[in-house]
Amino acid sequence: MGIKNICKLAGKSGKMIEHYSKFTPVSLSLKNLLSFGETAPASKSFDFLKYELPVRLGNIMQEIHLLPDILRKSKSVQQICLLYEETFNSLIKYEECSTKSPSTLSRFTDDIDLILQKHSSVVEIMGLAIKEIQSNESWSESQELQLQYFLDRFYVSRIGIRTLLNQHFKLYGPTFCNVQSHVGGIDPNCSPVQIAVNAYNYSRPLCIQAYGRAPGCDIEIHDCVNKERSSGSFNKIDFCVDAAGHASTKSYLLDNQRNCADLSVKGKDITFCYIPGHLFYILYELLKNSMRAVTENHNNDAHLPRIHILICNGPEDIVIKITDFGGGMALNMVEKTFRYNYTTAVHSANLHPTVLNFENNYSKIQSANHVTVNDRMTCEVEPFSGCYSQKCLYVVCSGIW
Repeated sequence: MGIKNICKLAGKSGKMIEHYSKFTPVSLSLKNLLSFGETAPASKSFDFLKYELPVRLGNIMQEIHLLPDILRKSKSVQQICLLYEETFNSLIKYEECSTKSPSTLSRFTDDIDLILQKHSSVVEIMGLAIKEIQSNESWSESQELQLQYFLDRFYVSRIGIRTLLNQHFKLYGPTFCNVQSHVGGIDPNCSPVQIAVNAYNYSRPLCIQAYGRAPGCDIEIHDCVNKERSSGSFNKIDFCVDAAGHASTKSYLLDNQRNCADLSVKGKDITFCYIPGHLFYILYELLKNSMRAVTENHNNDAHLPRIHILICNGPEDIVIKITDFGGGMALNMVEKTFRYNYTTAVHSANLHPTVLNFENNYSKIQSANHVTVNDRMTCEVEPFSGCYSQKCLYVVCSGIW
């Protein structure tokens, strides 16, 4: 890409953006982040991020410039470009700064917090950009494929950048992580069962708000690695909650779950190293889609078939399988279904809320005494999210170590 083109995209910052875009971002695993967070001081994190963040921003800004003109010149994408340029400039000023100054480290952390807040709506803004081009007759299939490729990279880049930002702020910011066992936003003993219960508890009221009722859910856990532990009583879970919200027995999984109803959980709790906010977001979106499909597909039935969540601990992976009776999809629709601009949702905005900033707010969700739509959620149209249901939906959490 020529310097004139990149300057056209980013104004006076063009030369610096082009310079940093030539570098390859450092590949990091959760093991790297966990080890770093447990031992490294704020100064070392500052030294790494003041170069790594501009590299990641420069790379994705260069890719934005390669988008088809119809999308790149849209108001929403231009808004994102300006936001990324502003963020790049706020970080590049630390390029020559020394870690010996406590005030510099403090200002950097404050800027990290501000960046997290400013970028919280980027997904929604990009969704509006996609919605804008849907009605354009000149939009071609080749441009659609180019968009798919870009959005895959854009969202993965965003997740990586926000993970680094969150780790620094939660570890070294003025407000420390309120969960002592967490290392920044990482939970070394993340419970997928707990998160599945929380996600169900969060999505159920939304389905009731939209349709007047919601399907129940059965969660089953299998530990295929520690079978001897599975046969004992350690962390045994076996309870059900009826439609009125009355639990058959007490369980730590039901702490602060006042809206929980029509749920059963059976098995042994398992844990693994993961970012709970990310897993919660995935399960919440899948359950929301599943509930919608089941409710619409069985609209005239007296009783809704239940959703089944199977959680398995394997030698290398934690596998989460969500099964429903939402009708599935035709084979010829599979490819289209996973496009960002495809949706089967026809409801107005107030029926499809989007929970924002799970990576920031999951601890708040965990400790919430009462979950209400207006208090905890922002209602937005979701043009960027395909709403669908399959017979089986899988979440595979692997490559942790």
